[in-house]
Amino acid sequence: MFSVGSDFSRGIGYVFKGIMGFWKRPRLWVYAIVPFICVKALFAVVSYYVMNSHVKPLVERLTAMISSWGMETLAVVAGFVVHWTAVIAFFLFMASITSMLFEMFGGVFFTYMVRRYEHIVYERPLDPPVTWRQDLLNTVGCVVYSVGTVILNIPLLLLGFVFPFFAHALAACFVGYRYGISYCAESGFNKGWSIALLQQRFAGRKAVLYGFGMMVFLLLMIPYISILLIPGFVIGGTILVNEEHRRA
Repeated sequence: MFSVGSDFSRGIGYVFKGIMGFWKRPRLWVYAIVPFICVKALFAVVSYYVMNSHVKPLVERLTAMISSWGMETLAVVAGFVVHWTAVIAFFLFMASITSMLFEMFGGVFFTYMVRRYEHIVYERPLDPPVTWRQDLLNTVGCVVYSVGTVILNIPLLLLGFVFPFFAHALAACFVGYRYGISYCAESGFNKGWSIALLQQRFAGRKAVLYGFGMMVFLLLMIPYISILLIPGFVIGGTILVNEEHRRA
């Protein structure tokens, strides 16, 4: 029991080691700048389109209709409420998918960021002996694993409408563990491991992955701020794989 608790807390620690490991090395920041700009540019374009093509016309039609009834004050109030309700709903929606978009745009960059970090800290080669076929299989494996995580999360989200605390606790456990695997994957690939082999390597120390993944799960729930933490999660997974590999 003590070993499990120790492994779990050590897994949590890797999250914060990763965040610090990323932010104290400016040479790693370049790998996050491009996907960050892509996400913000997409956000700006979508925001402009939604607000000007949908929200603004909706508010104008509503206020015009109410004004035609001779209720100018109600028209102003209704327009204000509808406008800001739409704005808040839109920004909440974008906040819920920002992390996913950042990871999508950052996929290739994070691969090279992990290799750079392992080269600096663990003196591993910048170009690990991974063939193009292995790279392709690893990419497909990541996509399939991520899709599985999304599918697993859907019933938990629905359950959250009925039993919010219970559903979030389940999601933290099951989805959090899968987050742990996902953020450790790149470092595992550099060692020639597949996702299945990565899980086998930690078969007796799953508590480490649970601690790491559950903390990542909780931090990803912070809207907008989480985008600044994701590169640190990737580095945290890299540290976890290398340090735990040494302990094995």
